[in-house]
Amino acid sequence: MFGEIRSGRHPHEVGLLIIMFLLGALGLLFFSKLANQPVRSLPYPFGHILFAGLVLGSGVTLGGVFWRNIAGALAERIGLLSLTLHAASYTYAIIAVSGIRGLNLAGFMVYIIGANLWRIHQIGREIDQMEALRELTAREGAAVRDLLQIPPEEP
Repeated sequence: MFGEIRSGRHPHEVGLLIIMFLLGALGLLFFSKLANQPVRSLPYPFGHILFAGLVLGSGVTLGGVFWRNIAGALAERIGLLSLTLHAASYTYAIIAVSGIRGLNLAGFMVYIIGANLWRIHQIGREIDQMEALRELTAREGAAVRDLLQIPPEEP
């Protein structure tokens, strides 16, 4: 378990990321049929960019979730940051186009943004814990070598 992130791979998180990936991919493939009014009202490339960001962000996050070391944690954090920024853009589009009628969906998107930011914070704490454990283990190893009078290994 040394060097692994503990709190990834929750079925709920993985399921949501898979759905986001599929929705983004379908939105890109069938944009004219699946895009809702706020997305269609954006200038030409931006609606497609939102769907592409959903695919990219959820794909990178999923990869990070299953790659259970510091590099995976960083990939998960980058993917979540991307999803957060795209969710914020979509929330803005909802409010700009729908006004008060879009408040329910905008509220849900704010919840998604908050959940992503919380997970980003958790990942940062876990990385700090892993670094502290690595440093402690290195110090203990040096102390044991000194105690047993074992010469340090040459790099």
